[in-house]
Amino acid sequence: MQRKICFHPCFIIMTLVCILALTGCMDGGNNQAAKSTPTISTDSISKMKSTLRNEGRSEQFTGAVLIVQNGKILLREGYGKADWGQDISNKPETRFRISTLSEQFNALGLLLLQDQGKLSLTDQICKYIADCPANWQSIIIEQLILHTSEIPDYVSRGTYSDIKARTITPEQLIALFKDQPLTEAYKGRPVFSASNQILEGYIMEKVSGQSYGDYLQSAIFGPLHLTHTSYVKNNEPLPDYATGYSQPRVVSDPIDASVLYASGGIYSTVDDLYTFDQALIQHKIGTQALWKNLFTTKYAYCGAESSCGGRYVEAGLGYGWFIGKERGDNGSEREVYFNDGDYEGFSSANIYYPDQKVSVIILSNATTDPIQVYDEEGLIENSLFPTS
Repeated sequence: MQRKICFHPCFIIMTLVCILALTGCMDGGNNQAAKSTPTISTDSISKMKSTLRNEGRSEQFTGAVLIVQNGKILLREGYGKADWGQDISNKPETRFRISTLSEQFNALGLLLLQDQGKLSLTDQICKYIADCPANWQSIIIEQLILHTSEIPDYVSRGTYSDIKARTITPEQLIALFKDQPLTEAYKGRPVFSASNQILEGYIMEKVSGQSYGDYLQSAIFGPLHLTHTSYVKNNEPLPDYATGYSQPRVVSDPIDASVLYASGGIYSTVDDLYTFDQALIQHKIGTQALWKNLFTTKYAYCGAESSCGGRYVEAGLGYGWFIGKERGDNGSEREVYFNDGDYEGFSSANIYYPDQKVSVIILSNATTDPIQVYDEEGLIENSLFPTS
């Protein structure tokens, strides 16, 4: 399982999104004074639509994209095929597996339990895990969320390919990495491990008294009216579900939903993810402290563009979200909250610019999309959003 922390263009859609944000082409604010920058022009959106449609027709991108500014939908379309075999096209209502975006729901689920006084993110994880190994005794829940636990990634183990098509319990998943040594070479630095998310789901089950999927449904999906979002167990069929592809027209290897569990077993749509984001941004769920925890940097990757790489001036981790600042060609800086990743036939990105009130959500039923050609990026940026 991979996370694409976008310190470079990840794929064609991400490039368009980054261009949109880089050039200071938006206005608005998150309870702040309005910026002097213009709104995104109709002509710019038309050009983006044309580019995306061409990529869909040429089988270079398959998925759905939603771009919203200050509540106004600027782009909401599907591209390519949800199922090549049955000739079913992607549309905005298509459900995609959201891969590592699941951790945004996990973080919220744990914070809601903390709000209720049922756990603390400073609790040692062994409080909730039977026969907890000695080298886990000092690990706390927060370290799972920030990926600083040093617990090895179960997906990277050689036995993973042998079990991924089998039905498995959370306890059996944990047994895959329970006795493994910690990856101490990272010295507490964040290193993505799906094992952290497995343990997050397991702890939520133990504390809530519900299954992982039932807890998310009662605590998040239901209250926020995310009617097309669910944790799928037992590989049950879903309406409007996209088939995952490893490359155009090549179906990805089968994987049992129970093997993904809390590390990527959630399906959603671009519309539901936008609703989810807005609920967080508008404080419609949880306490003020919960919101601040989600969108406050808890671990700083870097604080200078030279060390961050690419367009980032700052980059760090909140709870389930990356927190960063981007620098545009005109020297301006924009705060951005985001998360993205890919796995087994699907890739996803959830991006929000708080000062400009712009949301960009991308769901794809392809594990990887083409790396953007760098000379094309400058062409698109200059033609769509010329800097002054």
